[in-house]
Amino acid sequence: MNNEGRDINWEWLRAFLAVAELGSLNKAAETLTVSQPTLSRQLNALEKHTDVLLFHRTTQGVSLTPEGEALLLSVMPMREAYDAFSRALQGSDELLEGDIRLSVNELMAHHYIADHLVAFRSEHPAVSVELVVSNQQTSISRREADVAIRMFRPEQLDFKCQRIGSIELGFYCHRSLIDDVQPIADAANPFKGVSLIGFDKDDALFAVLLSSGLA
Repeated sequence: MNNEGRDINWEWLRAFLAVAELGSLNKAAETLTVSQPTLSRQLNALEKHTDVLLFHRTTQGVSLTPEGEALLLSVMPMREAYDAFSRALQGSDELLEGDIRLSVNELMAHHYIADHLVAFRSEHPAVSVELVVSNQQTSISRREADVAIRMFRPEQLDFKCQRIGSIELGFYCHRSLIDDVQPIADAANPFKGVSLIGFDKDDALFAVLLSSGLA
C-alpha cells in the first residue's frame, strides 16, 4: 500500500461512498455539490493512496471492484459513527429526515409491516421509506437496502444484526388430503413424500426443513 506518510483524507472517503452508493460520478458530484473533475481527482487520490483499483469504470457507469467492496464495508461504520456523533452534538430532539430503503420479504410486507410503517411515518414525517419486497437475500453493501428484515440470520457478519421478534408458522392442507397426510405425521420424516407449496424461487424454507430432517 502506497501511503507516502499521509493519512487518508475524509473528503476522499466521502467521494468514494457517494460514488459507491449512487453508481454514477455525475449523481455523486451533484449530491456532494462538487464538480465532476474535483470528484474524479478525489477518487484518483484515494486509489493512489491505497495503491488499489476501487472502481470499474465503463460508459454505463462505475461499479466496485472486490477491493472496493472491502473498503466499503470498512468505511460504512465510520460514517455511521460520524453521523451518530453529529446527532449527539445536535441533541436528541433533532428532527429525523431523509430517505431509507427497507427490504422485507413478502410475508412481512403483506401481514406485518404496513401498520408499523403508518406509526413510523406519523412519528417521523420527514423520513421517506422506500419498501423493497423480496424473498431473496439483499446486499446492503451494494446499497440494495439500508435496513433488511429477514426470517434468517444474514451471512454478512460485518453488519449489525438484532433479533426483533418471532413468528409462528404452520403447515396446512385441504380436508381431502388429511387421510393421506395423517399417517405420515407419526413417521420419522413427517413430510417425506408430501408436496409442499411455497414461494416461487425461494428455497430457504426447504433448506430449513432439510436441516431439521423434515423433508
